[in-house]
Amino acid sequence: MRPDGLGPLYAKGMFIQACLNGNRRLDEHPAVPIGANELARDAQAARVAGASAVHIHPRASCGRPSLDAKSVASAVSAIRLVCPGLPIGVSTTQEIDENLNRRVGTICAWSVLPDFASVNFWEAGATEIARSLRDRGVGIEAGVSTPADVNAFLSSGLQGRCVRVLIEVLWETNVEAALVTADHLLSLLSAANVAEPRLVHGEDATAWPLLRWGSARGQQVRMGFEDVLTLPGGGYTSSNTDLIRAAFMN
Repeated sequence: MRPDGLGPLYAKGMFIQACLNGNRRLDEHPAVPIGANELARDAQAARVAGASAVHIHPRASCGRPSLDAKSVASAVSAIRLVCPGLPIGVSTTQEIDENLNRRVGTICAWSVLPDFASVNFWEAGATEIARSLRDRGVGIEAGVSTPADVNAFLSSGLQGRCVRVLIEVLWETNVEAALVTADHLLSLLSAANVAEPRLVHGEDATAWPLLRWGSARGQQVRMGFEDVLTLPGGGYTSSNTDLIRAAFMN
């Protein structure tokens, strides 16, 4: 038994990635971590609660998600200081910057590198973003949400070269439809002999059902404020840590 009493949770053998903030705002939940020190605090607590890795959206001084070298270095360095060895990932979504060339240039300018970064294969330029990450020695999480995204990933030449594939069920708000989509995407990846681990997640209404579905099938999962702001059943959560703890209990 661990001294913090979390032995039974670790015994489940679940890989849970803590997705700490995403594009969430403080007016959505007052505990969303924005600054580097807040991200480090939540990462440390998530690790104690059992998280195997963290995924963050670094923020600029204005509070908006940013890929610039200063923002990434500040957030990643702060987390590494209190969580040595914990894998840290960032987002490269075009929602942060729609200009593909600028995003590639920003990645090339990073002074402190995250361990991995997510790349959405439903976005234009995904292969270019992924290759710029590989050139810097940053691992890739390949995100797919539709069969077309799976095809884009398979055509990219990156199969077998990624940290994991994210099965991101983002377009269905109906739980039953979301589970059908997740199953179909998992089947397509298996049929293509994709060797990378899969991480399954939804958001808001589908976040908890997909966490249970993925975990029951031995897949990696994730949980945190980026994906949902409430506990299972809709109860209030005060922190990312509450969500991580609840994930192990579900």
